[in-house]
Amino acid sequence: MATLPILVNIISSLMLASVIFMISRRGLYTCIIFFTLHSALLSLAILAVAVGMGEPHLYIGFISTLVLKVIIVPAALYWMIKEIKIKREVDFYINTTVSLLAAVLMTVFSFYLVQNISNHVSAISETALVFAFAMILIGFFMVISRTQAVTQMLGFLIMENSLFLLITMTTFGIPLFIEAGISFDVVVALLIMGIFLFRINQTFAHINVSELRGDRE
Repeated sequence: MATLPILVNIISSLMLASVIFMISRRGLYTCIIFFTLHSALLSLAILAVAVGMGEPHLYIGFISTLVLKVIIVPAALYWMIKEIKIKREVDFYINTTVSLLAAVLMTVFSFYLVQNISNHVSAISETALVFAFAMILIGFFMVISRTQAVTQMLGFLIMENSLFLLITMTTFGIPLFIEAGISFDVVVALLIMGIFLFRINQTFAHINVSELRGDRE
């Protein structure tokens, strides 16, 4: 399928844009919306590779991503925010301007990284690889630069989505039992995080990580 690289380039660029918009917004609900969009685009990328490369097992990955990441996880996050009564504003350790600059630098670094490994890695699209690496780095940046536990969890989920995109672009998917294991891990991690959030909120009446450090001191 000659148009497959172009299609995955467009989808991966939109995924990167959704992550950049996410780190520039302060509303928790807005962040969840952008994560849902990011996951929906990932499912489209998986579907495109499944059709374009003739990889039937990727249809399972497409369905599981669509159900888990686009429906179940966002709904669970909305429910947590409502039940715990989390304030809707996201607090930053690093301001928006610096965060956006960091995102640009991480994208440039990812381009440099892919250029150096492109001779050793076969992929559907080098551009999609660049964006996947950049989103993994930006997801990690979200984990360390946000004070709300929910947005830190979103950072981990962005990293997981981006890693799945990277695997799909380079290996045309992973075995079905591994995909099932990853999906199960995400569900378990979400349940554990939900339990911790409820316990932390009951004990400290907030889930702000920086304030928790202050309480400990």
